[in-house]
Order: sequence, then structure tokens, then C-alpha cells
Amino acid sequence: MTAGGAVGGASFLADVAAARPRLAGHDAICNMADRRYDFAVVLTAAMANGQTTVLPPSRAAGAVASALEGWQSPRMVHALSDLGIGDRDPGTAMEGPPLPKLAGPVHVFTSGSTGKPVRHLKDWHSLAEGARLTAEIIARAGIRRARSALLGTTPHQHMYGLEAAIFAGLAHGYCLHDATVFYPADLERAVSDAKAAGISEIVLVTSPAHLRFLEESIVAVPEIRCIISATAPLHREVARRLEAGGERKVFEIYGSTETGSLAWRRSASAELWTPLEGFTIVGVGDRWFASAPHLAATIPLGDDLDLEPDGRFRLVGRHGDMIRVAGKRQSLAGLNAVLALMPGLSDGIILSEAGPDGDLLSLFVVADPAMSADPEALRRAVRSHLLGYVDPIFVPRHLCVVDRIPRGETGKVSAADQAMLLSLARGCPNEGEHRGAKKGG
Repeated sequence: MTAGGAVGGASFLADVAAARPRLAGHDAICNMADRRYDFAVVLTAAMANGQTTVLPPSRAAGAVASALEGWQSPRMVHALSDLGIGDRDPGTAMEGPPLPKLAGPVHVFTSGSTGKPVRHLKDWHSLAEGARLTAEIIARAGIRRARSALLGTTPHQHMYGLEAAIFAGLAHGYCLHDATVFYPADLERAVSDAKAAGISEIVLVTSPAHLRFLEESIVAVPEIRCIISATAPLHREVARRLEAGGERKVFEIYGSTETGSLAWRRSASAELWTPLEGFTIVGVGDRWFASAPHLAATIPLGDDLDLEPDGRFRLVGRHGDMIRVAGKRQSLAGLNAVLALMPGLSDGIILSEAGPDGDLLSLFVVADPAMSADPEALRRAVRSHLLGYVDPIFVPRHLCVVDRIPRGETGKVSAADQAMLLSLARGCPNEGEHRGAKKGG
């Protein structure tokens, strides 16, 4: 659906038919459309033509140029108006049948948070199978398909948003909300538009980074009946707050660009992840691998797991995510999930780098305007908060107050931006060694 109302399957297919000849003759389509409706039309048209779709890892000129390297006649599309197709008049039925399998390949990229973005080739079948997990979660939440819509805060050019906020509609018949939400006012406006179109149940496809800004507004909107989160760990305390006092259910998806959506859990009550039917996870040496009929190969996972006999698993931490201070180990992602619980921070991130006696931790915060920007006061507040959850040696020694954390569209910080922040830390206040801890924390 769009802001003006619901657009039905027949109207959508008419726009796809109009777009196909206007895309013909190009060996790659770079789909940069902001509007989810425009993106879905262009993607479907390119795939129906058998053309390759390229989805760059970011909108930066260098990233786009790198993603399109090697193509002879790429076509970049930012909106249907680029193809001479105007906005579709609303008012038709809000739901159409799932589309059949289409031929064109799709190139997606990793986020680059652990290094240079890596290209991966996807097709209709693999993307539809990944989106099957979204469909199963929605069913578990008791959401009625005919009265619901999926509303996303995550970019649809990236794997999670592509599956959960696009292919859940294209391949599984769910209504997709056209709006992309970032600020609370965006959320309120999108829900109001949905209600005006006769939609009473919203599924919010989001991430912990976005929930930090939207939690208070979500709690005040009963129409948001289901929340699906991915891209980083969601702390159980946040999930319980979001579920408190209503029928709302919060789920997490675990996956990667390589595997697509792989497993799910009910965040407020479950620690173990349940794999999507068809996936097999096995350990070889100190690595774990996932396979499924819709994947072209067995995929090495970036995480360490504890696998239960029934196939469910516990995430221990990402390779390279485990930090060591004074002989003790801790997940860096877990530390950041705890930091995200702290009131009074607009944003914050803990980063690590190797030191002579262990890992060195640095903390970067964006203070709420109502909170003191004095580094000592902030350090005391952060230290007090973290000590409620973690060992004192994992409280960072360096604290930097910054104007913003350079997060990408999925909420992650690229490897290059992490290096930039760590270079700033060397000039930030140093609390010194914590009592009883070796140098390094």
C-alpha cells in the first residue's frame, strides 16, 4: 500500500508490464528506488526480463561504481518516474496472489561491517525461501493476512529488508507498506495511512538500532501487533518491554547475506534459535556450516554455536566478536546490546582493538540533550549502567562524546568507520586501569 491507499495485485502487475520494455536492452539494472512500491515494480520487471539486478551495499558513489564494475550498459533507476511511469492511483484491492518464479538474478552485498562488502548471487527461489521465515513468524503471531501490512525501517536493498519487506509480499502474498520509517513521526504517519486503507494489524520489520529511537512510539500504537528484528542481538529486556501490556509479539531472525534468513526465536522468552525447516547445521572442527535445498552450496557461518540434540542452537558469539580482557571473555555484540538499554543516550557503541595484554575497549556516545555532556559525568553514568550487567573489567577505559555514530542504513558501522572512531579514542579521556584488572580493558 502507498500513502494514498492500497494498490492491488492487478495494478501492480500492470506497472510491471509497463516497466519491462523500458528496462530492456541493459545488461544490469541498479535498483536504487527509495519507495518500496517502486523498488518492487522495478525488481519484478527486471527479473521477469531475465536481467541482472544489482543492489549496491550503500548509496555512496564509490560503492555504486564498484558494484557496477564490469557491466557494459547498466541502467540506474531511482523511481518509476525515471521510466516515465506515474504514481498508481490507489483504491483497488490491497492484496494479490503470490507471483510465480522469475528468472533474473540479483546481486546483493554484505554490509562491510567486518571488512570490504562482498557480492553474493541470489535468485527468486532462494529469496522466496528466505522470506518463508517471515511468513511463518507472522502466522505464529496470529496476524490475519487480509487485514495486515508489513512496515519496514530497514533498507530493502540489503538482504534482510529484501527478504522480509519485499519478498514476503512478492512470493508469499503479504501486503507491503510503501513507507520507510525512521523517526517516530514517520511511524505514526505510516500507521495512520494503513488504518485509513482498512489495515488494522501492522508487522514492523526493524532492527535494534532503529528500535532504540522508536520503542516509546511503538508501545503507544496497538496496531503494531508483531515486531521482527534482525542485524544485531536484541536484548531480552527490550523485547519484554515491547510485549508488556498487550497482544504484541516480538521475534528475531538470525541469518546472513550468504544464507538468507535461517532461524527464529521469540525474543522475550527464548534463548535458543529454531532453524527454518529445511536447514541443516553441522559442526566441523571449530566452525559451523549451514545447508538447505534452496542454497547452492554449504555456507560457513560467522558465529560460534552451541547445538542442541533437537537442532535448536544458542549463539555464543561471532568469530572476531569475542573479546578478552584480563583472561576473561565476553561478546562485544552482547556488550553493545547492554549499552543500548541505557537511558539518556541518543546512541552509543563499544569498539575493541588488540592491545599488548588483551583487548582495549573504547566507548563512543551521543548524549541526549537533557543529559550532561561532561565526560566524567557520562563515564560515571555509563559505568554504573554497565556494572548492572557485566564484569567491571569490561567497562571501557576510553570514552568519547561524538555528534553521531556513523551507522549505515541497517544500523551497522562499517569497518572503515570503526577504524576512524578508534583513531579518535586515542585523544579521548582515559579512566586508567580498573581496580583489580590488568591493563587492556
